[in-house]
Amino acid sequence: MHLLLVLILTMFNRKKTTFLVVFIAVIIGLVLAWFFIKPKQNTSSIDWTNPDSIFALDIPDDFNEDKIERLQSKIDNARQLLEEKPEDNWTFATIGNMYEFVRDYDRALLAYQKSLTIQPNDITSMLSIATIYTNYQPNFKEAEKYYSRAIGIFPQLPDLYNRLARLYWLKMDRLEDAEIIFLQGVENSQEHSDALVNLIGFYERTDQINKQKTHVTRLLELYPDEELYQQEWGHLIE
Repeated sequence: MHLLLVLILTMFNRKKTTFLVVFIAVIIGLVLAWFFIKPKQNTSSIDWTNPDSIFALDIPDDFNEDKIERLQSKIDNARQLLEEKPEDNWTFATIGNMYEFVRDYDRALLAYQKSLTIQPNDITSMLSIATIYTNYQPNFKEAEKYYSRAIGIFPQLPDLYNRLARLYWLKMDRLEDAEIIFLQGVENSQEHSDALVNLIGFYERTDQINKQKTHVTRLLELYPDEELYQQEWGHLIE
């Protein structure tokens, strides 16, 4: 009798153990299935009439408390703009910045492009698109297109020439084109100090010392009261 009772309990424990193993396996299977088949954010288009979709964000794992607070501020700002100014290009530039902050570059590009459809001269969105194509989703031809577009609209801004020239120089190994753009920046900005400094830095880093000296001389002629320029390059023309 005692032996029979032991056998029954043993069988019961085995069934209980088997049940637990099966139950755990089912739970693991469901979790894995959810992970692999859960809906992904549509990165080919955005439903701009659906705020829940717009603001569904995947927060990067390396975000600390400070970055999460900054992200929340961007979300709040973008939500307010979408509610109050749904037809304003700045609304979509702001949403694009929010996406870019969480490294959702596909949707950032869509948002910036939406801004440009509303306001084709939105330099913020142009430069943001170019930056993404330069640094995060390399497509240098597209980056070149947007930098060139910005220069065509705002030819007096030296920073635009610097961005395009550095793309040619550092990303595309087109030093001659880079030099041309740096020189255009100096000319079209009416020898703005930033444009001259950018050009001088290019000549310095590419070991074109004679050209560097020529433009250092011009810089110091135009800006004789800038002590920093004298300290940095004055020795070249002494």
